[in-house]
Parts: sequence; C-alpha cells; structure tokens
Amino acid sequence: KQMALNLGVYSADLSYASLFDQTQYSIKYMGNSRKLAEGLGIMEAINENTVKRLEENMNNREIVMEIISESFMNSNSFLKENDRPVQAVMVLVGGWVEGLYLATTLTNGSMDTNQRLVDKIIYQKLSLYTVLNLMESYKDENEDIKDLYSKLNELKVIFDQVKIVNTSNVEA
Repeated sequence: KQMALNLGVYSADLSYASLFDQTQYSIKYMGNSRKLAEGLGIMEAINENTVKRLEENMNNREIVMEIISESFMNSNSFLKENDRPVQAVMVLVGGWVEGLYLATTLTNGSMDTNQRLVDKIIYQKLSLYTVLNLMESYKDENEDIKDLYSKLNELKVIFDQVKIVNTSNVEA
C-alpha cells in the first residue's frame, strides 16, 4: 500500500519539480520513484531507455513531462494487465492527493492568490467523484482501498460544500 501510494506521490512531485525547473529535486524524485517501481515489481513498465531519456532531457521541461506521463500510463497499464488493479488505483490516488496538496500549498491559504489555480482546485471536486467511483469496485474486497475510500469520503464532505457554476450560471 505505502509503496503504491508513494509512487503516485513521487510521480506528482517529479512532475512539479520538472515544471518549475528544479533539476536536483527531479533527480531525487526520479531515484525514489525508481526504487518504488522496483519494489512493486513494475520496472518492466519503465525500461532503461525511459530512465536514460529522462536523465538526458532533464533540462527540457516538455520532454520530461511527456516521459513522466508516459511512464505513469505504462505503469498503470502494466499493473492492470498483470491483475494488480488495486495497486494501480493506489498509485493513482497517491498522485491525485499529492497534486491537490501541491496546488493548495501554492495558494498560501488565500483565495485571492491565483484565481486560475483556485478554480483548478475547485474542479478537483469532479475528479474526486471519479476517483471514488474507481475505488468503489475494490473497497469491499481490499482493506487498503476500503481505508483510502473512507479517508477520501471525508474530503468529499468538504468538497460537497463547494458549488461549481459554469459560464452559463447553471450549477453543476
């Protein structure tokens, strides 16, 4: 459970570090992600070429983001194809939660900081429903998913208080 969640977390952190040209942090997160992938037995999904491409292009944000996305999708597919969908869901949840954490941290607790960022955070309400629906089919058969599902439902209670209004002023 912890390795799968942390692989998602480190994937989000690697994306964040790459986005803001934090090369040293990117290298650190890449190394940690690799160890977690090895521990989960999914290094087949992230081959040596991928790692080498990432190292060679560390200063090219667009290519790094492309490689990270590709690796995430390959890992997810590998887990599903090898009858390990629960771990795939946990990686996804770890990445989603970390992404939400990073976004909320960037606001410095102020709704006035960056309206586009605040809007993105608000729209995570919709993503949360998707994540919960994905977890729904596994929560009765897996205690780790059941625990995560319960914790994310606590977050849902908060998001349920958020009203999303689209441009035609109709509540979603």
